[in-house]
Amino acid sequence: MRLLLTIMLVALSGCGGTSTGTSDDSPTTATPSPVPEHDGAASIRPPAGFEFATSQTLPIEIEVAASEPSGLYLTVCRATDHLTSDYRRCLMKTRMDDTQLTRSIEVPNDVDRLVVALWRMQPTQRVAEHVWNRERDGLVTFRVRH
Repeated sequence: MRLLLTIMLVALSGCGGTSTGTSDDSPTTATPSPVPEHDGAASIRPPAGFEFATSQTLPIEIEVAASEPSGLYLTVCRATDHLTSDYRRCLMKTRMDDTQLTRSIEVPNDVDRLVVALWRMQPTQRVAEHVWNRERDGLVTFRVRH
């Protein structure tokens, strides 16, 4: 055991090394570069017209032919990747008893496409879907004529 301790002490003392460089042993210090001063968040200026809103208003006008029977149902839902309604994520569900419906809905900023679906409670009736695309259509009135 003593032999092991002696070998370890000799090995560790060899790790200290000797100075083979210059004779100047004074420590060198790096001069830090100046940091620009900021006023924090108060110095941030958004561009003109920028709003911190998390949603935007989309006016919707639905017009149904007068020859259509009443009792039409309307849903405005987020679109799936296949441009069909995601009925779990609707912004509006209502019944239309008149031939016209004018509403405004708040569309979250992360929503790029909506599907307006018009349908009846009859299993043989086809669902009419109309797609709104934020990039293509913008936030002007989304008009659906059925």
